[in-house]
Amino acid sequence: MGTNMLRRASIFMVVLCLCMLAFPAIHWYRQHEREVRQDEEAKAKSTANMSELESTLGRLKVTWLANDDWEDDLPGESEFYDPYTVDIKHTLVKGYPLIFYGNVEDVLPADEHGNSTVQIKVHGRKSKIQLRLLLTASPEQTALIIKNKNFRQCGGDELCKVSIFVATVDGVRRVADRDFVANGTLHEAYASEVDGEEFFASE
Repeated sequence: MGTNMLRRASIFMVVLCLCMLAFPAIHWYRQHEREVRQDEEAKAKSTANMSELESTLGRLKVTWLANDDWEDDLPGESEFYDPYTVDIKHTLVKGYPLIFYGNVEDVLPADEHGNSTVQIKVHGRKSKIQLRLLLTASPEQTALIIKNKNFRQCGGDELCKVSIFVATVDGVRRVADRDFVANGTLHEAYASEVDGEEFFASE
């Protein structure tokens, strides 16, 4: 009787120890599965977002007969490169739309016609110039920009979510050493879900 009870107690302890070891293992495995699934979902979402951005960019180029390679028209850069205003004007004032990447810093109050001025900090792909756009936007365009938080500028110089702006530039002026402001008209704006760092690293 005593031997059987001792055997049962031993078996119970062994089973208890196995359960105590198994539960953490099962928890780790489930947690690992959850993390793998979340990582796969995040990658799939990121791929879909990038695909949508690229598709929209292609549409904008065709619709507006616009391009995003305006920086190629700038003079060769160096550490001491200091462009003249005429260089920037020659690059941007084309008489037809160009495509810019950046984020909205501010939206000024509407004028008597209901149009607002949208201030955009441009993120160049390779240029060291600092460029801001002051674009006249329709009430519909302004409402779209205000409503979508992805248009907004992050703190600092980094690009948050990539936003695309199709605009015709009418004039350019220098405001500091390499800082320029261009004014013009906004034709279309698109805010993506793609991080700036991811987009420009993929080029």
